[in-house]
Amino acid sequence: MSALREQLKRYKEENQKFRLKDAVKFLNVSEEEIITVDEALEVCDIGRDFAKIFDYVKKLGKVRAISRTRYGVMSTEGIFKNVKIHGMRGVTSGPGIDIRLQLYTWNNSYAVKKKLAHKEEIVRSIQFCNQQGKIAHKIDLTEDSNIGAFDEMINDLGSSVREN
Repeated sequence: MSALREQLKRYKEENQKFRLKDAVKFLNVSEEEIITVDEALEVCDIGRDFAKIFDYVKKLGKVRAISRTRYGVMSTEGIFKNVKIHGMRGVTSGPGIDIRLQLYTWNNSYAVKKKLAHKEEIVRSIQFCNQQGKIAHKIDLTEDSNIGAFDEMINDLGSSVREN
């Protein structure tokens, strides 16, 4: 087991109200490093072919898109209906979604599943990390999303980030 995985496990045991940003500060690592070792998450590396990833995102139906900068967080729900990727820039639009994507700032992306402890529910997301390992953009599936398209994306693009 990696040293970081062990440190994160201890941190979570000592901090019942686990928050990713607090763990990042305490452990002095990036969000990307934490999500790839967190045993509470099922994580697949889906790579850097953002055009292919967004081909699957278009199939997801209604999702929640969350973008973060150091200045704030923007969250919106809708459908990624029209997605155009031009090199390392993207434009998306659809019902409830109108986002400009600066893909050149992104380093990698992950499909993430997390089982909620208090419910029999699995939360699914696609997380895009920037070059510093910060989650710059996240797409959360909603109860109206197409889970089959998410699973298809993992089967076609995903590779495990760790050996269990």
